[in-house]
Amino acid sequence: MDISVYEKFSEVAGKMWWFRARRNIIEQIIKELIGGDSSKKILDFGAGVGVVSKMMANYADVIAVDNSPESVRLSSYPIQLISDLKCFDDNSFDIVTAFDVLEHCLDDEEIIKEFWRILKPGGFVFVAVPAYQFLWREYDTLVHHYRRYLKGELSNKFKKYSFLILKSSYYNTLLFPLLVVNVTYEKIRNLFTKKQRNELELYGYITNEMLFKIFNAEKYWLKKHNFPYGSSILLTARKIMK
Repeated sequence: MDISVYEKFSEVAGKMWWFRARRNIIEQIIKELIGGDSSKKILDFGAGVGVVSKMMANYADVIAVDNSPESVRLSSYPIQLISDLKCFDDNSFDIVTAFDVLEHCLDDEEIIKEFWRILKPGGFVFVAVPAYQFLWREYDTLVHHYRRYLKGELSNKFKKYSFLILKSSYYNTLLFPLLVVNVTYEKIRNLFTKKQRNELELYGYITNEMLFKIFNAEKYWLKKHNFPYGSSILLTARKIMK
C-alpha cells in the first residue's frame, strides 16, 4: 500500500468506529481461543500498524510480522519485517491470526497452507476478510485488494488444507444496508466524476460514536451465533493432522 495509507491507518486506528469495534470483536474471540493460558504463542501475520497485536499481547505472547517497512516504522507494537512465512519452523505457534490480510495476497491458498505448517497440532487460525465482490469500490483498489470473499468460499479454502472450521460468520451486519447504499451511490457518482472520497476520514464525534456502538453491539450476538450476511467475514479453525 502507499505510504500515505499506512500513515492514515496509524492516525485513525485508535479512534475510528470501524477499527475500534472490530478490535473489540477480535478481542472477545481471541480470549476464547487463548483460554486463559498466557504462555500461548501467537503469530499476527500482516500486523499493519500493530493495534490488534498490542491488544492480544495482554493475553498471550505475540509475534507480529508484516512485509511493509512502513508497518515497522509506524506500528504501536514491535513488528518484524518478513517477506514470507518460510522463516518460521513447522509446528511453531499455538494461534495464527490474519486480520484483513488474505485479500492482499495474490496466492491466498499458499498462505493458508503455510498457516497449517507453522501451527502446532491442534492449533488455531483466526482470520477476517472483506465480503462480497459486488461491494468492491475505490477503497479496495486504493489498499491493493485482490478480492473480496463469500463465507463458503473462505471456509472451503481452509478445509482444503485439513482445517476444522469452528466458526464462520459474516459481521458488520447491522450497518450493511447503509454500506450497500453508499457503494451504489459511489459507483453512480464515478460515472460523472473521478474524485475519490477518503474512506479513512474521521466523522464527527457523535456520528463516530453512534456507528461504533451499533457495530460493537454485534459482539454479543457473535459470542454464540453467526450472522447470515455482512460486509466482512470472520473465521476460526483448528489444525487437524492429516
